[in-house]
Amino acid sequence: MESARDLFEHELCVLYDAETKAVRSLGRMSMRCSDPELVDVYKQYQLVAEKRLDRLVAVFGLVGRNPQRIPCAGMNGLIEEFSDFLESKPSDAVLDAFAVESARRVERYEVCAYQALITLAVALRLDEVTELLLESLGDHNLAGGGFKALTISLTEKLIVPKE
Repeated sequence: MESARDLFEHELCVLYDAETKAVRSLGRMSMRCSDPELVDVYKQYQLVAEKRLDRLVAVFGLVGRNPQRIPCAGMNGLIEEFSDFLESKPSDAVLDAFAVESARRVERYEVCAYQALITLAVALRLDEVTELLLESLGDHNLAGGGFKALTISLTEKLIVPKE
């Protein structure tokens, strides 16, 4: 790897892997949740993630490459963290509170990856690519808000004593 273009293509492949894993894992994570609103936000986020994945395929086309995945260790770690937590057999309320925070970590990880890729695309003057990546970053800002809004209410369920 010797150039900004090489780095861009590498990071594109890593982000493609991360998004692919996010789409798959979000569905599995939502099936473990008990809060109906959280399940709904997970499903909405998954639909948006599928659109971002489509955009990444378009980016590959714009740079003259076939979509390829390079394993994303960061996403692997976030998914493993959720799986490991399930082994502790948490109550429904505890799992929901953890699940919403896990989803937020996934979302923030992806935001950072998109920002880095956008910086490279701008430097390389890949204008169409930049537009697609910015659109996906905007999706994160909208979709991630659903998880943020639920964080407080799900955590309060753990703290406020039941009557």
